Amino acid sequence: MATGDIYNPDGYDKHKEPKGWGSLCPSTIDLALAQQLLDSGVRVGDVVFNVEGEFAYRAFEHAPQRFHGHPIPWSHLPSAAWKALIAAGRLTGKDYRKAIRSSLGAEFS
Repeated sequence: MATGDIYNPDGYDKHKEPKGWGSLCPSTIDLALAQQLLDSGVRVGDVVFNVEGEFAYRAFEHAPQRFHGHPIPWSHLPSAAWKALIAAGRLTGKDYRKAIRSSLGAEFS
């Protein structure tokens, strides 16, 4: 990622407990981990993708160099994203295929 990108939801709590809705982030994702996922993610167009454990994530730039993100179904990872994540060492082909077979993240559809 480009230096200076900041994970900053600016009060955008849609994906956070307890009042959020849609694809809620796990409670283990704090601002420090969100920043780490942004820093180690791969950019496809104007979106940053990454994976952590059982979850795939997508982050949008809502202002210059300011992002907010949320979990997505693994099946929604564009091929350019999962291939770039494999090349970056963030994902293995085996783990990607297992996540797809297991329908991980289907609850976020």
